[in-house]
Amino acid sequence: MDKSRCVFFGLMCALLGFSFMGFTSALTYQDGTDVQFTFNSTLSISLSDTDIIIGNLIPGQDDTSNAVDVVVNTNNLYGYTLTATVGSATKDYRDLRHTNGTASFASIDVNSDLSTLSGESSSVWGYTTSTNGTTWSNFSGLPKYDDTANTAELNVTDSAAEDSTTSFKIGAFAAEGQLAGDYTNVINFAVVVNGPPKQYIQDITSATCPAERTLVYDRRDEKPYYVQTITYGAVTKCWMTSNLDLAGGTLLYSDDSNVPDGYPRNEGTPYYTLPVSNARGFTNGSVANLYNSGNTICSNGTACYSYYNYAAATAGTNPSSGNSAYDICPSGWRLPTQSEYNELRQIYTTGSLLNGAPWYGEYGGNYGDNFADGGHRGRYWSSTSSGASSAYFLNYGNQDVSLDSGVKYPGYSIRCVAK
Repeated sequence: MDKSRCVFFGLMCALLGFSFMGFTSALTYQDGTDVQFTFNSTLSISLSDTDIIIGNLIPGQDDTSNAVDVVVNTNNLYGYTLTATVGSATKDYRDLRHTNGTASFASIDVNSDLSTLSGESSSVWGYTTSTNGTTWSNFSGLPKYDDTANTAELNVTDSAAEDSTTSFKIGAFAAEGQLAGDYTNVINFAVVVNGPPKQYIQDITSATCPAERTLVYDRRDEKPYYVQTITYGAVTKCWMTSNLDLAGGTLLYSDDSNVPDGYPRNEGTPYYTLPVSNARGFTNGSVANLYNSGNTICSNGTACYSYYNYAAATAGTNPSSGNSAYDICPSGWRLPTQSEYNELRQIYTTGSLLNGAPWYGEYGGNYGDNFADGGHRGRYWSSTSSGASSAYFLNYGNQDVSLDSGVKYPGYSIRCVAK
């Protein structure tokens, strides 16, 4: 019994010795564990007074009330928006109404910008604000409490604000013959935290391109698109990962489109005007044509958006050789070249790969005499012309991807790449 235990102990000693040697010669560790938690925004609002009173209004003159300080506190990164409305379910009106229910001071318009209320032909009232307590804005009117079409923004901040104060008061002008007495209504203050500021594709560069798929907007029409940095093989580029949807009739200026300098929007003369959308007419490669489908026609249930022939895609330049210098992409972006699409297809060798993350292609089909191949093939123009009547385009189905040269007149989809 004792001998058995001794052998067992000796075996353990041998094993422990071996294990210890392995531990010292092969020490490893792994880092990179992500830690994340959400800390919700805080938001509070308080008023320095609950009553707004004009105490000594004289017929034929105007006067203002005491100032009420609206104090907002938030830790929200993007700040807040403070608004106000007038009225309630029981006071369903914008005027200040006499206790007799008939006489009133009418509210001035929501979009008014009056330096004074004095001299009006009837009795009116409005509000004014100050963010420093000394400089007051011109008078304007408040929207009714249930008015969703109009807003009165008293203060908008773009960063976290601790005890940020907006001073508020009303003013009124009393016409001659106005009935004396008390005039009342209810003013409601509301504050909401702001979301991230809207990003525009014209401000995205290859250097600032987001690593993940991010929603941005086009300044030309405020339409949303996704963009993302994509690495494939040895290549890294910033791509639009949704199809361009620029409508017929859009004016292209150098401020926001990939067209020559010298055509700024403020001078009013565009470099190019996209032709009015037309589902027919895709038969002439020398004439620009496009069609805004507005239909859900892709096999994955998403909208495939607009179709452009090569002349329209290149902003009317329609070169007979080489890469078009100009096109209908946003400023800072351009049509991909034949070589760039060739780089892409070397990695994404099937349409099923192109249609997935991270490029998110579409089987958008094309327009010719009629619409064709929707849900089956994706075709995207490059900037590269292969002749007077032909150009290169990316062409793929579920199991194949090719870079083809074909006639310029069909309507194909467009993706842009950052310069």
